[in-house]
Amino acid sequence: MGGSRSFHCPPFYLTEPNLLTLPIANKMRKFCLVYFFIFIFISCSKKTADDNKTSIKTRPMVLNLENYEPISVCKCSDDGIKTLSKALKLREEFQNIEQYKNDSVSLKIMSSLNNNWSLIRDKCLMKFGSQLFTPSSCNNPDKIQKIREKLDALGVRTS
Repeated sequence: MGGSRSFHCPPFYLTEPNLLTLPIANKMRKFCLVYFFIFIFISCSKKTADDNKTSIKTRPMVLNLENYEPISVCKCSDDGIKTLSKALKLREEFQNIEQYKNDSVSLKIMSSLNNNWSLIRDKCLMKFGSQLFTPSSCNNPDKIQKIREKLDALGVRTS
C-alpha cells in the first residue's frame, strides 16, 4: 500500500558485527543482565516476606488418633516442640491478651494448635510412657516445658 516496511534487527543480532554496533550490543547485554538480576532479587525478597506472614495465619492440619502415629520418642519431641513453637509465635504477634482475644482467626488457629498438642502429648504418652521424660540428644522435655511456661505466662493454656 503506502511505503515499504523493513524489519531491522537489534545490533546484537547481527551476524557480522562491525565497529559501530559492537559497543551498543555489549551495553545492551549489560543493561539486560543488570535488570534481570534486579528483577530476581526483588521478586525473591518479596516472596519470602509474604511466606513468613502467611505461614502463621494458615490453619494447621488437625491431627486425630487415626492419622497421627509417632514412630519414636524423638518424633514426639520434635512434633511437640514445633507445635508449641508455632503457638508461641502466634501469641507473640499481639502486644496484649485483649488484642489476641479479639482476633477470631488467631483464636481458631490457636485452638487447632492446642488440639494438636494435646493429641501429640496423649498419643506419645500412651506409646512411650516415661521415656518422654528422659532427656536425650533428640528428646528435650525441658525445652517443651519452657515453651509451655511462656505460653501460660501469655495467657494461653496448654494443658
